[in-house]
Amino acid sequence: MSNDSLKRKQYFRLMLFPVVLSVMFLYSCVKEVKNIKLPPSDPKLVVGCFISPQDTVIALTLKRSSPLFGSGNGSSQHEPVTGASVIISGNAGSVQLNYNSKRKQYEASKKTFPISGGETYNLTISTPQGEKVSATCQVPPSNISSLTIDFADTLSASKIIMVKWQDIPGQSNQYVVYAQTEEFDAKNEDTLYVKMTSDEPTQRDTQKDGMELSSRLERGRFNDEQHVISYTIHILNVDVNYFLYKRSLDNYKGDDPFSEPSLMYTNIKGGIGIFAAYQKYSVWEKVK
Repeated sequence: MSNDSLKRKQYFRLMLFPVVLSVMFLYSCVKEVKNIKLPPSDPKLVVGCFISPQDTVIALTLKRSSPLFGSGNGSSQHEPVTGASVIISGNAGSVQLNYNSKRKQYEASKKTFPISGGETYNLTISTPQGEKVSATCQVPPSNISSLTIDFADTLSASKIIMVKWQDIPGQSNQYVVYAQTEEFDAKNEDTLYVKMTSDEPTQRDTQKDGMELSSRLERGRFNDEQHVISYTIHILNVDVNYFLYKRSLDNYKGDDPFSEPSLMYTNIKGGIGIFAAYQKYSVWEKVK
């Protein structure tokens, strides 16, 4: 064997050695990971409840979360929790919400227990399994009195609405703005209800107390067979719990594997979810 061949062989061995070591190291890591025991985690009660003086029904959803570790594919984990004691209390007393099997939620009529602006309300839930959760929220003291609408673009396939309203002076306010179109689909002979998104779905009146606020709402493109019948614009004056929950929900990118983790806001003690309050002002406009 020539000296050049011997040198090439030695060089190849030197280059191959670290590669073999890397493979052995990675293989040992894989074996070690397989032996890690994941800590047990129990499902938690998941609560969803928003109260408002303008609503006719107090509604609450109650489910159980999937375990922290595991496949999380069990559909039973997301079935409604029935048989629970659900009570909302305030200065005027308390009311027990009863389970509605058709809507799969706990309900109470506003006539039975009216919700008032500026009042603080407490939620307590207990289940036959011994689970207990609680939460508190305060209804914003007042509501906006009017808004103006500018249909900036109603002829093209993309519908745009500019909404303006006066901030309530002397208060710290948070707002959530959205709209909904009622549309007729001529092709399928069906009525559709489509949500219009805002460029600023959540707003605060920080450094804008008593000033005019605005929001730009847009409906994405759709085919020529769909015709808008009417618009319904909603402006919610929300409590801080609603505001932080909505903002965390907007930041959540569940279908994007490259996004940063985003924690969902919760104010439920002993569980997860949201108990929040708002005042709602709505305007319905028919397309002329």
